[in-house]
Amino acid sequence: MATRRKELFLATKVQKRNGEKVQAIIEASLKRLQTDHLDLIHIQDLRRKKIWSASKQRMGF
Repeated sequence: MATRRKELFLATKVQKRNGEKVQAIIEASLKRLQTDHLDLIHIQDLRRKKIWSASKQRMGF
């Protein structure tokens, strides 16, 4: 992966809303993919504005 990272677009998805759990999931993805960054993090099921606002706040956005 390291030699071809610039050629790839890497994404991961999360279903959790807790910032610490999301961070752990992202760190595990980075380790599995053997890279230091992702291009996209997809947060599933943010259909309602209330959920979106609460999730952003908990994750530090």
